[in-house]
Amino acid sequence: SGHISSSLNSRVQSEARGAPRIRGQRLGIVGLGRIGTAVALRARPFGFAVGFYDPFLPDGWHKALGGLTRFDSVEALAESSDCISLHCTHNPSSANLLSADVLRRLPRGARVVNTARGGLVDDGALAEALRDGRLGGVAVDCQAGEP
Repeated sequence: SGHISSSLNSRVQSEARGAPRIRGQRLGIVGLGRIGTAVALRARPFGFAVGFYDPFLPDGWHKALGGLTRFDSVEALAESSDCISLHCTHNPSSANLLSADVLRRLPRGARVVNTARGGLVDDGALAEALRDGRLGGVAVDCQAGEP
């Protein structure tokens, strides 16, 4: 069995060559509710430095989780995130939360993940940033106009 695991390890290393390392990357979470908190807790063991923006979370709540950095605006979070992940509701104040301006503030090569709600991201600006090569990747399972 040692031979099998050595062979598998070699194959995995070969396939992963050139893949970006996530240890030391900065993960920005928008919305530190139940799901956002679960993502933060799961990301830290992989070596992410985790920051978040949630204007509805009482001061100090995040301190119980330890090691999270709170940002006062989505713009500041974007400037400090290699990957930004959305975990908030869609309402009038969060519509197009990731606007063209916010997307421009992300570091070159950053990634955007939206598994929360459609309408949180300016889809046109997101597509343009991806096409222009400013973003390193996008993962979405929702879009504006969904019920």
